[in-house]
Amino acid sequence: TELDDLSAYVIGQVRGYAYQSAFDKAELRRDSSAQNPRQLVSMLLAGRIDVIVGDRLQLMYFVHEQRAEKSVRILAKPLVQMPRYVAFSKGDRGRADAFAAALARLKQAGALDPIYQRWQ
Repeated sequence: TELDDLSAYVIGQVRGYAYQSAFDKAELRRDSSAQNPRQLVSMLLAGRIDVIVGDRLQLMYFVHEQRAEKSVRILAKPLVQMPRYVAFSKGDRGRADAFAAALARLKQAGALDPIYQRWQ
């Protein structure tokens, strides 16, 4: 399987994160000492791990933050595509509605595409 292709590598992942079910269950060499995705990128750049798994845009932001775009290669085919959600406290309906409305305005204005493209 595609996951077997990763068996030669030490895979960095954030402690406590659940990824995709098959990936989480696979017998792979893992380092789960990172507390957050920013730390994962630092570990990769320091050579402590061979591969990191995470959200493409988020990881590229942290790579850019460390000015390391030429040192990192992201595979063209994702391991899995997973939806992302925003959560608010149950009692905070006003902020949730305001966020949803602002996001809808950004989408309608086409303002999200340039942001997304910047991190591709």
